[in-house]
Amino acid sequence: MKIVASKNVLLDGIRPLEEEGARIVTVDCSDREGLVKELRDADALLVRLDRIDRRVLEGAPKLKLVCRFGVGVELIDIEAAEELGIYVANTPDSMTISVAEHTMLLLLAASRNQRYSQRRLEKGDFSGRNHFGRELYGKTIAIIGYGRIGREVARKCLYGFGMDVIVWDREGKYNLDEGMRGIRDLDEILPVSDYVSLHLPLNEETRNFCDAGFFNRMKMGSIFINTARGGEVVEEALIEALESGRLYAAGLDCFSSEPLDSGSRLYALDNVYMTPHSASCIEETFSRTSLDVAENVRDVLIYHRRPRGSVNSPAHPRSES
Repeated sequence: MKIVASKNVLLDGIRPLEEEGARIVTVDCSDREGLVKELRDADALLVRLDRIDRRVLEGAPKLKLVCRFGVGVELIDIEAAEELGIYVANTPDSMTISVAEHTMLLLLAASRNQRYSQRRLEKGDFSGRNHFGRELYGKTIAIIGYGRIGREVARKCLYGFGMDVIVWDREGKYNLDEGMRGIRDLDEILPVSDYVSLHLPLNEETRNFCDAGFFNRMKMGSIFINTARGGEVVEEALIEALESGRLYAAGLDCFSSEPLDSGSRLYALDNVYMTPHSASCIEETFSRTSLDVAENVRDVLIYHRRPRGSVNSPAHPRSES
């Protein structure tokens, strides 16, 4: 069996598959011609932040699995994979801790004016200590999206920092920890929350979810955090909310286009704390993810069954033919 892996994935957990008969080839997925060539006789494709479209999939007649190092699969044409009998899988458990911890990093940085202070300190100016920040303790945070990561962030905020946690629970279905509040109506949540932390998956329903109306409903002087997907935020509306003073600050790990355009006004704002979509870039996380990817590969190529991380259900999987 041949496994094609993007050059930017960690192969530690995958290498043992070579002892089970696998041949692993690494490729630069941005070289589309090279990728298509390697996929002509490939059984599995392992990717991270690579776009896999219908053309790529149709040029891989033996491909049985596309596995994502991570959670979001919006860069993979799942409809085409479904038609072709190809499983698409992800690794939803391995990145929960690292992304939740990164969310807290952004919460703290935005609350403590870290960027403002550092810019001045680098010039030998200690005046940043006179620009007071905020405590997290006792503040209200809205968790928008209560999946694995949202739940972990909520618990860190409640138990670790003594925050008042509100979860957007529009269907009233979540089993929340004692001390958390579930509220169905977003219009009740946004005006009373000191922080809003976004953890929704990107799909047609959530694209541009945080628009001008969303930010205008947020509490004056509140802080917005996004470690989910940039496509869920109308960036111009966010910038206007920051520039106008409606928002005190924002912490962002993802953007509407990546890499972030060098001319973006976000770079000029002292009250924006940014990281390059790196919340999951942790050694322990990548090791766990690599092991989870290997299990998905074993499920499909060795045991001929649906992978444990599957996000689709082909009617006629190639792995079972």
